[in-house]
Amino acid sequence: MLLERLGWPHMVIGGLAVAARGTPRMTGDADVTVEVPEGAEAEMVARCVAAGFSPLPADPAEFVHVHRVLPVAAEDGMRVDLVVAGSPYESDAIGRATRVRVGDALLHVMTAEDLVIHKLVAGRPRDMDDARSVVRRAGPALDVRLIREVVEPLAAALADDDLRRRLREVLGG
Repeated sequence: MLLERLGWPHMVIGGLAVAARGTPRMTGDADVTVEVPEGAEAEMVARCVAAGFSPLPADPAEFVHVHRVLPVAAEDGMRVDLVVAGSPYESDAIGRATRVRVGDALLHVMTAEDLVIHKLVAGRPRDMDDARSVVRRAGPALDVRLIREVVEPLAAALADDDLRRRLREVLGG
């Protein structure tokens, strides 16, 4: 698979992760978080090209440096946004990701718990629907403690009552 050819730890996030962990829905692109060493933007671009991706920005290394994401086209033309991991949490989430079959592909997908966390933080109506679908599908296997351990301190640090409300809405209590 193309993502494996990059040679860096990664996880599928976004709509494809929801398809794997929640209620499948159509998505026209793929979002992937990649653990790239600091200062390796040019190497990231080179690895993408070698793996068969076509960078979309005119100056892809500069784009990654500024925006921390590299939009590329896969060999089949699908757009893939390669998001550079930027926090210890994201590195931990990549380490927790597991292989899941999505259609014909075996993908390294973020866990249900990390997907719920991402969706709660994003907080848009579609994200909340996605979070609820992941919670329903995971059922009692969902590690609610992990979700609370990540989201509650974040909400406190940001003084974000809306994030607290979203957490209660999706997990109860």
